[in-house]
Amino acid sequence: VSDWWAVTECTVACGGGTLTMRRSITVQPAGGGAQCPSTTELYKTVECNTDACALAYVDLVWTKPSTIYANEPFRVHIEGSNFDPDADRMLLISSEDDCGSTTHFGGAACSQDGSYEDYVICGDG
Repeated sequence: VSDWWAVTECTVACGGGTLTMRRSITVQPAGGGAQCPSTTELYKTVECNTDACALAYVDLVWTKPSTIYANEPFRVHIEGSNFDPDADRMLLISSEDDCGSTTHFGGAACSQDGSYEDYVICGDG
């Protein structure tokens, strides 16, 4: 069999993902040689890009509209660095609650049009 080679790219740029590796049969068995590996044995999944992702930093935050009201849609605009609009979510909690100890339901997506690594727009209002 051949050496392993990557069939797919890593599923993430950082934080631990997977990629699929493959090898091929280079010589078919003959004259009583060992049986070739099965098709499933020619593929394997390995971990990749296991280094931690850079921490996101927030420099400036504002809402649109600037005054928000209960049960009215709004968006939160955040300037900073190292954002991942497809993965990042924003969660507003009461100032009386400790971060990480509040029950929540996933937060608002930050992948609105115009979001990128240094600026995200979160919410659907």
